[in-house]
Amino acid sequence: MPLAHQQARCARLALVQAFFQVNATKEIPAFVREEFLTHRLNSRDDYPVEPNASLFTTVFDVFSKERDAIDTLLQELLPEGSELHKHEPVLIAILRAGSAELMTPHPFAPAPVVIAEYVNLTRGFCGDKQASFTNGLLDQVARRLNRPLTKE
Repeated sequence: MPLAHQQARCARLALVQAFFQVNATKEIPAFVREEFLTHRLNSRDDYPVEPNASLFTTVFDVFSKERDAIDTLLQELLPEGSELHKHEPVLIAILRAGSAELMTPHPFAPAPVVIAEYVNLTRGFCGDKQASFTNGLLDQVARRLNRPLTKE
């Protein structure tokens, strides 16, 4: 796998970890962002390769500015009777990260690649059933945002 792809994959993992931390600790997102940029992203103890800092900061900044809109969109797209805040915290972090990346004005990758990356993260953290759920929900997010669902 090319180094750039590994760095993007590690950045996405870092985003999920950061969003989980923001939710679990109620820390101010700017403090979590700074902690990751200063201490975590350059640590070989946390990631096998240095995560793509540009991807991390761009998606994190979209999340910070659009968190309420992201949560509203996800809630609207959830099945009837389901509530976002009742899902596993790590799944919420994955869905937020995937949605925020799909909202970036200058995407780092085509929507199908972004979706597949977060599906793989879900599979690793939550299993196949939740991975399928993530795939369906992020596909709907991409459609709602008019992101092309073909690899261009």
